[in-house]
Amino acid sequence: MKPYCGESAALKDTAVSFLDRLADVTIYMHWAVYVGKGTVHGLENIKNDDEDIFHITGYVFPKASDCLFGKMNEISGKPWKFNYLDGEIKVRSTNDMKKVIRKMHKNCRMWDLFMNNCEHVATYIRYGEKHFKQIGAKAAGLCKLKFPTFTYEDEL
Repeated sequence: MKPYCGESAALKDTAVSFLDRLADVTIYMHWAVYVGKGTVHGLENIKNDDEDIFHITGYVFPKASDCLFGKMNEISGKPWKFNYLDGEIKVRSTNDMKKVIRKMHKNCRMWDLFMNNCEHVATYIRYGEKHFKQIGAKAAGLCKLKFPTFTYEDEL
């Protein structure tokens, strides 16, 4: 992962995938949006300076899951930038991504493998569309099953 300088560079290169491997087989990829460390204009008061990603989590008391800021170095797997839809779908502006993150922070419904997972959240923030492909992972076979996704608050 290349180092990022400043908030605009961080949000333009947003989708980060974490490979989780068992031997030499990638089982699944966890997706997050890289927002950068330090103060990020537009995300003040909701992000701590040492947090650098935004993602849907596993269990967070008292909810089953939520969209929160986190630290890249605390996620298992090797991080890498993977914006596979660039060139196919228009990328949202940095300000639009920040607006979506503010709306989704602690408000993105319960995690669901098929209807509301980490790849849905990351691609929705970056492109305004939810995608679930798990390209290159064993979980990609599950993506052939098409389910309706949850509707986020700003989609209404």
